[in-house]
This record gives sequence, C-alpha cells and structure tokens, in this order.
Amino acid sequence: MRLKQKGKLAKLGEALKRKKLLRSRGRQLIIPSLAALEKELSATRPVRAPHE
Repeated sequence: MRLKQKGKLAKLGEALKRKKLLRSRGRQLIIPSLAALEKELSATRPVRAPHE
C-alpha cells in the first residue's frame, strides 16, 4: 500500500519538476517528450516563446 502511494507521489513529483524546468529554463533543455508535450500545449493554447 505505502509503496504504491510512494510511486504515485514520485510520478507526480517528476511531472511537476518537468513542468517547472520547462517554465524556468525555457528552450535550453529540450527532451523529445517535453518538446512533443510543448507542441501539443502550443497547439491548443498559443504561447509566445522567448527566442534564445
């Protein structure tokens, strides 16, 4: 039971970390999955990205 909960929390934490990284570092680190996720996001809600 506790292990299962811990796993779920860990996954949630990872997702949050990724989102934070996306926001704070912007285009500096692009991981393929993140890039795809960002494309989906910008397709639904256009976001102006800083050009670096």
